[in-house]
Amino acid sequence: MKSLAFAAAVSALALVAAPAQAATIAQNQDGPLTTISAFFGQSFTATGTGAYNNIAFNFYDSGSNAYAAGKLYVFDTAYSGTVNGLTTANYLGVATAAGNLFSFGTGLVINSGKQYFAYSDSALSFQGSPSNPYAGGRLFRSDSATSTYAANASATGEDARFLVTGSVVAAAVPEPATWALMILGMGAVGFAMRRRSKVNTTVRFA
Repeated sequence: MKSLAFAAAVSALALVAAPAQAATIAQNQDGPLTTISAFFGQSFTATGTGAYNNIAFNFYDSGSNAYAAGKLYVFDTAYSGTVNGLTTANYLGVATAAGNLFSFGTGLVINSGKQYFAYSDSALSFQGSPSNPYAGGRLFRSDSATSTYAANASATGEDARFLVTGSVVAAAVPEPATWALMILGMGAVGFAMRRRSKVNTTVRFA
């Protein structure tokens, strides 16, 4: 029994130490190509199950290479203000481009099944899909830093080509002190059961 309790504790600790799983949260790689130049935003819907952090976001340039510049602001509702107003808006997270990625770290958590809105504060030239192939969101654009973002109003619509990835947020686990108490408790139960099994019963007949 003691060895069984120890094995259970080791298995539980192994599960806690398992690394977070990387996952694709949303992407658009479809449709014909076009080059879009503007201040822009793109909404997307998170797929999968559960929640994600360590969010990384990139667009694609005209050569289909990962592309990011300036800062990217993420909201949980559509933003209708100006480019210059992004810094004081009620956004969920902001990241500065580095290595052609916007990396948000653990500060931004995205939940599956919800729609999010990402807006760039820089005028960029990136790869788009004029046939609007992405069903989980759409493109927003602004012509200048003092103009407001608006959903693209062309007849066919547009989407940016983009990729959003992240790590699955692990379920909450007990603190180390709690684990220690649990292990001690299981050991004590095993020891008590072992002592109990050694009790001898004597039957006497009159």
